[in-house]
Amino acid sequence: MVPHEPGGDEFRNDSDALRKVLDEYLAVPGVVGAAFVSDEGLVISQAVPEDVDADVIAVFAADVAVACQRLGESARAESIKSVQIEFERGQVWLVPFASGVSLLLLLDQSGAGKTGERLWEKRDLKLRGGSLELQGGTPAADQEAEN
Repeated sequence: MVPHEPGGDEFRNDSDALRKVLDEYLAVPGVVGAAFVSDEGLVISQAVPEDVDADVIAVFAADVAVACQRLGESARAESIKSVQIEFERGQVWLVPFASGVSLLLLLDQSGAGKTGERLWEKRDLKLRGGSLELQGGTPAADQEAEN
């Protein structure tokens, strides 16, 4: 998987605020793609590698989210904080972002460990009334502060 370059022109139907948030995640080492997807399986905003079909991933992400939510409810584990699936060549993270919206992250093999911990800490992004509010900074800003 070739990483998507932050700030690229490949975005479709994106607002500047959503682009900024996706770019912040793409700036984290190991993150090769990011998208906002609806619970209905639609792409709201995306920045994924050219060889990845964001529309297909969004549909599967919606199905996974529903299945995991039902699993959590059946196990009396409450609501989903995140879904992290590890594959041979990387990881896929699905994190509830706002009502009806999830953040989907694609990580390469180097995306485990510290990157995963940093992303987990940054799951507190909120989308409210069409405007984004970053709580506690952004992944890239935190990375710069660590250096």
